[in-house]
Amino acid sequence: MRIWNNGLGVAMSAALFGVTFVAAPAGAAVVGYNFTDADAAADTGVPVANLTVGAITLGNSLGTVTTPVNSTSASSGYTGASGTGNVGNAVKTGALDTTTSSFYSIVFTPDAGFAVSLSDFDFGMRSTATGPQAYSLRTSIDNFATDVMTGTIANNSTWVFKDNTVTPTVGVLGTPVEVRLYTYNGTGAAANGTENNRVDDISIAVSATPDGSVPEPGSAAVLLAGGLMTALRRRRATV
Repeated sequence: MRIWNNGLGVAMSAALFGVTFVAAPAGAAVVGYNFTDADAAADTGVPVANLTVGAITLGNSLGTVTTPVNSTSASSGYTGASGTGNVGNAVKTGALDTTTSSFYSIVFTPDAGFAVSLSDFDFGMRSTATGPQAYSLRTSIDNFATDVMTGTIANNSTWVFKDNTVTPTVGVLGTPVEVRLYTYNGTGAAANGTENNRVDDISIAVSATPDGSVPEPGSAAVLLAGGLMTALRRRRATV
């Protein structure tokens, strides 16, 4: 999870005490999916300026998942658990293979002249005994070749909130970006069509940037603090 701040005082503190901040891109929004209305569309944070936010879909499921969004095994046990609906998938066992591993998918479509900028992705998750024990977030920007984030999950049927650290990622101007949350490393004999993994309370920091860029982590704070320090030195020298 990132700390967003553009203030002079916080930038100074960051430079002096070694704290890293990320400057929020213009128009940044936090989009949420909590499934309380029993559908897969975003529930909070929409609309986002110059960006169309898609509904969550499933990919590479084990068999057919007839009702992905439902209220079975409602989320609980962590702060902010919405406790009603969630989205589930019948996840295949085995190691990560981006061509066959099960995933949750969201497509972000920017307006012409804008690019998708992704900077955070958190969620609650639950896995049963045959469910996945690891996850990886990847995007269509590089054809799902590299991790934007990774993590692990115990397959003990317990809900856990995953506050992830995401590598800031920016797409191409005017080009949709598909974001896939791959789930894998399950063991045992998973049953076709049986939801052995569930996700709820998804929180995504996303925006549409007009120049296809995103500030480097800490760069805005460091540059701002450096300039302020220089100005203070010059002022002391002339007093």
